[in-house]
Formats: sequence, C-alpha cells, structure tokens
Amino acid sequence: METKSVTNQLPRHLKRMELSWNDRSSVKFTDNNTVFKYILEEHAAPVKTLFKSGLIDNLVGKGLLQPGEMRKTSISQYPLVIEYPFISHLSYPFEWPALALKEVALAILEIEEIANGYGYSLYDPNPFNTVIQNGEPVYLDYGSFVPIADTPIWHGYDKAFRDTILFPLELYEKKRHYIARLILREIVSNGLDTSTRKLAGNKFQRSLLDKLVITIANRGEITSERWHYRLGIATIDKVLSNESLKNVLEGATYKLRPKIKNNSLAGISRETDTRHLKALGSRANFLKRLRHKVESLKVSEGSSHWSEYYQNIIGTKPPWERDTDSWTPKELNIQEIVTKLKPKTALDIGANTGWFSLMLAHNGASVISFDRDEESINQLYSYIRKESTDVLPLIMDIRQPTPQYELNIGTISAATNRFKCELVMALAIIHHMVSNQGVTLEHLVDLLDRFTEKYLLVEFVPINEALYKLPSLTEENWNVPVLKEAFGKCFHFEGIWESYPEGRQLLLFQKSDC
Repeated sequence: METKSVTNQLPRHLKRMELSWNDRSSVKFTDNNTVFKYILEEHAAPVKTLFKSGLIDNLVGKGLLQPGEMRKTSISQYPLVIEYPFISHLSYPFEWPALALKEVALAILEIEEIANGYGYSLYDPNPFNTVIQNGEPVYLDYGSFVPIADTPIWHGYDKAFRDTILFPLELYEKKRHYIARLILREIVSNGLDTSTRKLAGNKFQRSLLDKLVITIANRGEITSERWHYRLGIATIDKVLSNESLKNVLEGATYKLRPKIKNNSLAGISRETDTRHLKALGSRANFLKRLRHKVESLKVSEGSSHWSEYYQNIIGTKPPWERDTDSWTPKELNIQEIVTKLKPKTALDIGANTGWFSLMLAHNGASVISFDRDEESINQLYSYIRKESTDVLPLIMDIRQPTPQYELNIGTISAATNRFKCELVMALAIIHHMVSNQGVTLEHLVDLLDRFTEKYLLVEFVPINEALYKLPSLTEENWNVPVLKEAFGKCFHFEGIWESYPEGRQLLLFQKSDC
C-alpha cells in the first residue's frame, strides 16, 4: 500500500475542498480530477494501522466505501496522503429523495457492523460523509473510523446518526418533508432542541442498560435541572466512589450483555478477552434493533398525481422497453437530438419519474434529474438503484436551486456550480413556470442559462392544448417566435422538432455569451 514519495511540499496548484475545514486530522485538496487527503504526522500511525487491518479493502470491495490509495510523502508535517477519485456532481442529504436517505442509513449500519468485527467504529456517521452513485450510497470519510476499544456503546449514534439520519427519516414517514429538508440543511451547524425532536413522535430508544452505561460514563456532562436526574447522578457518584461497589456494578453491566459470536470477528484476535466480546455483543444487538427500526420506516407512498404523468400521456412502458415503431414523435426526436449531440453530462429539469433522463443515460450520458415532486423522484431512485444506472435523482425546484452558504464544516457550493451540464433539458415545464408560477420569461432564460454549458432543449406547449390552462398567456405573448427571441439573448437557435401530444414542439439552442 505504501510507495515512493509523491511530493516534497503541499502542491500550491491544488484548491482546498469546500467541506473539509473542520477535519483536525488532515487537510484535503483537489485538482478536480483527484482528491488528496494529507494526514497530519500525529495521525499517521493510526491510519497505517487502519489500512493494514483489512477493513478498508473489505468495505471498498463491497462498494460501501470510496476507493482510496495511501502513499508516503516527504513532508514531515504530512507524512501520508490518501488519494481518491474526484466526484464532480456532489449532492447533499437535503437534496436526496427520502428513499436515498433511508438507503444511506442502512449502508452506514452495515459499515458499522463490519467495522466492529475489525475493532473499529464510525465516530461520525453523518450523511454529509456519503454520496449517491448509480443509486448506491458510498461512504467517503476514512477519518471517521476509530478503534472500538471495549466500549459497549456506539457513540456515533448519539453524535450524528440519531439526529442527522434517523430523525429526518421519521419526519419523512410523517410526511413532514419540508421540515426534514430544512433540518438536514442546518443540522451540521445547529443541534436539535427538545421541542424540535418531539416533531417525530415516538423515537427509537436505547435499552435501559445502555442508558445506564451512558449516564455513568457521561454523568459529569449532564446539566439537567430535573431533580430525579440530579439525584440519580449523585447516587451513581456515591456508588462509584466505593471501589468494591464500582467493580460489582461494572461487572454486572457486562455480565448481562450478549456475547458476540467468534465467527463474526473478522479482525479481532482470538485471544480477545470475554469483557471485550461482551461489549461487541451489546453493540451487535443494538445495531440489529436499529436496523429493524430503519427498515420499518415507510418514507415513500409509491405514487402521486405527477408521478403518473407519462403513463397517462404515453403509456406504461418507457421507450427503451418498446419497439421504436411505437415511439411517439417526442421520443423519436429526442433520441435523434441526443444521438447527434452525444452529451457526456445532462441535466433533466422537471424530470418527473425520469422517462427522458433514462433515455439520456441509455445513450451514455451521466445524468442529473431535478423535480420537486417527492414521489416522482422516489420512483426514479428506486429504478436507478435496481438497474445501477448513471442517474442522480434530486429534489430540486429550478426556481429555488440550492444557493451557496456556509456551514461550520465549510462551504456548501451552489447547485448552479455543481450541476452545470453539457445538455440541459426542460421538457413540458416552462409554460407552467411562466403562466402559473410567476416566473417571467427573462428570469426563466437566466435560470436555465446558469446550468447550461453548451446546449439547451426546451419544449413549447401551446396555450390551446386541452391538458392545461394557461390563464396569463395569449397567442401573442406565448409562441415559438417569442421563445426564440427571449432565449436568443443567451443562446443561438439550432432547430425545431415535433413533440407529443400534437402541437407541442422541441426547440434546441446552443449557448452563447450573454
């Protein structure tokens, strides 16, 4: 794993990673192709031990952890560097569909279970340390793995998992999507207060024994004014002041814990004492209960009014599952346009269940799909996870894309920076935005221009189409020449094709300087 030196100083041409400022064990840079995590000298030995344990190779092999290669450097302050592939279209937990956050929760629990067998635990199981690739959660933070020692408690649950994953999932189950996303945006910098936690109702609870161990371990940090807490802590302190009683109490807590089976210990020495095995057994039991809780959460209803849009207009089967003889003019012409342009990256705005996002992916594009309808994006996520397709489905309203803002861990980059693509599609949505959602045509052009690197494909829907009412539009202010003139301020007009239903048209533009 360790090879020759790769540098004698921190390269000046690299830029600091946006969400890495509070990492006290390393500094992280990128050249937009590779991520370089330089490990501080005092943390180098534990990192070497972690790599030698076999845990990293195990998790990478299962697709749960981002591949990383460790190398030596000649920098005395940073003797090691771990190199990872750069992820260009980075997304954040508040942009994911609820089903994706649930899969992240299950993946993190699996990582913790595997890590325990090697003598490690996730200290910071935060969803911001995870990305979604082809529908699968991939954990990023190697620095989150810490030795488990003989503690029976998974402290990562209390530090991050409970509030940043389990609590939002419980809100999703209660259909409080808006609140869940707001909390996911702010939770890294702002902890939850008691009244906010009550929004989710009955939460997953630790066992009474776990609570006792936590109280004993953290009694000096408990500041509650409630008399029974203060009395309980005072009693515990009195008991622990007597060495004999302390030994009896500690022995009892371990005696009651289930012993983990030896065949689940991938990296633990067979000479490990019973006390340590008891601690691992307690953790295994806790993780099993927690996994059952996450699996039971129903965070998706499966359908909505908009999630059945294309089935109602075209049919139940998408184009790649039908003979081309049955394709609509819209499907045929979009296929022709995509084949001609061959975009490497594409953004489908108002993607619905991803009918045309998947067509782009089938033509070799790496696709990002935006929609504000929860169930449509949940359906798309379920499909791409099952088929392992290069589509990233996100909850995003093009009128309010994620802005750049600051967290205590660094900068959240704006969606307009993270999701720029060669081809941007806005199919069957611009008439809604201008007619019903208060967006001026000039503002619409500006919004789409921010995401477009090269080509823009929009769909014109006439005002006399029977499917929709467009109350603020007339044939004088809403027609193809009007659109060509408006988009002409930032784009060159490239061509027009028939769409579907009859009367709709596809307009292709190429970006210019505006």
